[in-house]
Amino acid sequence: MMPIRAGYLFNAGKHEKAYTLAEKMLRLSPDDPSGLINANAIHAGNLLLGHRALERDDTEAAEAYLLAAANIDEYPYIAGYHGPSFNLADKLLERGCEKVVLKYLQKCKRFWPSGEDVLKHWSNEIKLGKKISMAEEQKRWAEQGKESNE
Repeated sequence: MMPIRAGYLFNAGKHEKAYTLAEKMLRLSPDDPSGLINANAIHAGNLLLGHRALERDDTEAAEAYLLAAANIDEYPYIAGYHGPSFNLADKLLERGCEKVVLKYLQKCKRFWPSGEDVLKHWSNEIKLGKKISMAEEQKRWAEQGKESNE
């Protein structure tokens, strides 16, 4: 529940509240015996703190948070949805951080096995120097999925 709330706060422009909640999620996540809340908290919490690092112009910290966000095992919520979040990865690509984004994509294969083809495609595009927006492509797929279910 906290990761979803933190995401809503961030998207509503209440960044400091979202960052405070992200820090709390990362502090509490080791106490989750099921591992389910833990994986979501680790993923979402680190991504949010990566955004804060970018707001502070700390690209190195943002890169570390991006990679930490992928230090989870296969997680049904992310695997069953449209995959992990790529907003921070896109912002880092815009800053020329291709190597760390490629590492993130590689790590995502572990907890998003159904996205392996997409991750491979994006990795190839990045290696070719193409400008891509993974978050925008992911959003289009989600919308197409809704339309096909209607």
